[in-house]
Amino acid sequence: IWTGLQVIAALAPIACFGTVEALLKQVAFYRGKNDADNLRKVENAVFGTIVIAAALLSAVLVAGAGFLPFKFVQDNLLLTQITAAATAISFFASYYYYRCTAYEDFKLVGIFDSFRSFSTLVCVLLFAWRWGLLGAIIGCLVSELLNWLVVAWVCGKAHGNVHAGFQPALMASAVRVGFPITIIWWVYAIHLSVGRMTTISYLGNAAAGYYGVGSSIAMLFALVPNMIGRVFYPRINAQIGAMAGQNALRHSVVTPTSVITLLMPLAQAVIFFLLPLIYIWFLPKYKEGVVCAQILIFGAFFVGMIRNGANYLIAVDRSEERRVGKECRSRW
Repeated sequence: IWTGLQVIAALAPIACFGTVEALLKQVAFYRGKNDADNLRKVENAVFGTIVIAAALLSAVLVAGAGFLPFKFVQDNLLLTQITAAATAISFFASYYYYRCTAYEDFKLVGIFDSFRSFSTLVCVLLFAWRWGLLGAIIGCLVSELLNWLVVAWVCGKAHGNVHAGFQPALMASAVRVGFPITIIWWVYAIHLSVGRMTTISYLGNAAAGYYGVGSSIAMLFALVPNMIGRVFYPRINAQIGAMAGQNALRHSVVTPTSVITLLMPLAQAVIFFLLPLIYIWFLPKYKEGVVCAQILIFGAFFVGMIRNGANYLIAVDRSEERRVGKECRSRW
């Protein structure tokens, strides 16, 4: 049941149509150009799309969940509704989180990450101890609400308040920029979700548990290169907006990727041989799934390697548009 609810939470952000990606890309780009007016327009338009996406998700999976023709949803109706409500709230927390990322305010980002981990741990464990699985889901809801309130207040103090803008042209522009970017992550999320649901359907609960634990360990391993990519993404966009030279871009794109390429295989080898001991000491109930985790650890190499290169390809698209536009104007 927990794995199925995770699938809902992983796929629900599709409702935003990639506008958070547009926020990351365009805010950093306009920061590099020192264009405060367009920067604020992007922030407000993206916030408007977040409001609409959260409302739609609530209407479909909270108010209308009882009418959906899915057996899992009907068998776990209340849990699905609470998960959907928590996910809808997480849209707002994610907006402010990535807004700070676009401003390269990584001190606040680090504080938010720490607070989110702490609040999730406390709320989920506290409520799960009292009410079991239902309590764990309620704890996720409470945690997301706390995260939203804290991150919105702190981000507003640091970078100014935003207001939901519902201008169709600006919202369509945000979708047009962010949608192609987010398709990459949609495919990845759907791939993971299909894998989990297939495991549940054909291999049973025990194999699903082994797969879930193994994939969680692999994702933790890939967290470091993904965090490096997250740090450099707004910087690359800002450098392109500021017309930075090739040396600056090489320092932000090639150098970190080269370092990750050298260090990850060494770290994978160490983790590979330590995993049996980790399972015996900390996860004895799942020790039969250690081979699954070892295989997924090696697969995490490719997950960790794509982020920074994808950042550059996404960012350079705007610079190519600008180059073509200048060429057309000069010919005109």
